[in-house]
Amino acid sequence: MFIYNTQVHLKDTDATGVLYFAQQFSMALKTWESFLAYSGLSLGEILETADFLMPIVHAEADYKAPLRVGDRIEIDIAVEKIGTTSFSTSFRLMKEGSLVGTVKLVHVTVSKVNKEPTPLPKSLLVLLRQAAPTP
Repeated sequence: MFIYNTQVHLKDTDATGVLYFAQQFSMALKTWESFLAYSGLSLGEILETADFLMPIVHAEADYKAPLRVGDRIEIDIAVEKIGTTSFSTSFRLMKEGSLVGTVKLVHVTVSKVNKEPTPLPKSLLVLLRQAAPTP
């Protein structure tokens, strides 16, 4: 399991001093990018040299408890589903061992040329299978 450690910064909060809702998505995306890098796949290289893109086609989040400036959190990632041209990931935000939020993202792989769905590239498929829970 991959865990990303971070903390809530002032820029992450709204006028009430609580984590702004969109920042939970931002933190999940930072976790995803860090997971790719840790696994040997650079998102920058994918964007620059690969023949595919991975846009998000669905996103959802639940907020279980407020987060404030200075709160330290751990975010873990799990691969929930792997399809032919898409995959879904889930993220759990934890503060001091308690669940404070969840995020789910669904990506589809598309051709850079025509933006049509394309099968998951082998390197990505291998990585996703390694990160998926075993049945």
